[in-house]
Amino acid sequence: MQFLIGFEFEFGWEVDPKQYYQYDTFSQIKKNLKQEFGRIWISRIEHFTHDGSLSFPKVHGDHYGVELVTKPMPEDIAIAFCKDMLFWMKNNKRVITNRTCSLHVNISFKDKKLNKKIDYYKVLCGTPQKDILQLFGRENNTYCTNSEDKKFSLTVNKKETPRHKLTYWMKSLHKKTYKTTLKKPYPNLYKKNPFKGSSHTIKFSDEEAFFELIKKSYLERVSQSPKGLAIVEKQQGQNKYYEFRMIGNSNYESKYRDIKKCITIFKNSLKKSLI
Repeated sequence: MQFLIGFEFEFGWEVDPKQYYQYDTFSQIKKNLKQEFGRIWISRIEHFTHDGSLSFPKVHGDHYGVELVTKPMPEDIAIAFCKDMLFWMKNNKRVITNRTCSLHVNISFKDKKLNKKIDYYKVLCGTPQKDILQLFGRENNTYCTNSEDKKFSLTVNKKETPRHKLTYWMKSLHKKTYKTTLKKPYPNLYKKNPFKGSSHTIKFSDEEAFFELIKKSYLERVSQSPKGLAIVEKQQGQNKYYEFRMIGNSNYESKYRDIKKCITIFKNSLKKSLI
């Protein structure tokens, strides 16, 4: 089985005191990175903040947040790129990382048919989230919470799942630890049934009840709220991929060996999740 791997490197960049404007500083950063790594595997270079916005804030002192996002790469190229990027960060005096910085690893199978057979619940259960978060000192980071410690909500698409089926799932729970809300999108006046895509959200106060429901339901009809989780299921076009958010913190650029081991763990987790 072959994989495609991409990265999102977050770090702080020391501002040149002679160039006060954001535009000048950001142009300087992009020029430096593209000279070092070329353009072939770089997707984009953005400003980053801890909350995910792009307002170009300070990270530490006179450093500003930068995020380099790569394209999906074959495994061998991805590992080599990661090693070179971490080496560059470690040896560049203008680069700094702190607790808000992370390295997201985006992984999918090269065979798109296999990506459709991945069981997201098995990915969550089969990845040692707690151990990896502890390895990088990120146990208390709300942006990459261990799914075992997270309170969940589910969104069931009414278009795919009849209402009576949803009711059946609810009745199968032992504890009434949830509430439902109905969300309707803006109507599409060009369709015969403009509200057909409405969805029901089930919010749980007890994660055990969440897992109980997940085990009894068809995962392709249920999507878990990804906000704040350490592993997120994403989709680009028709292809699914998985974003592993556990790596990061101060000086993560000095932990190449640990990062490489984690990538192997992530790949094995996806292999074992196939149904």
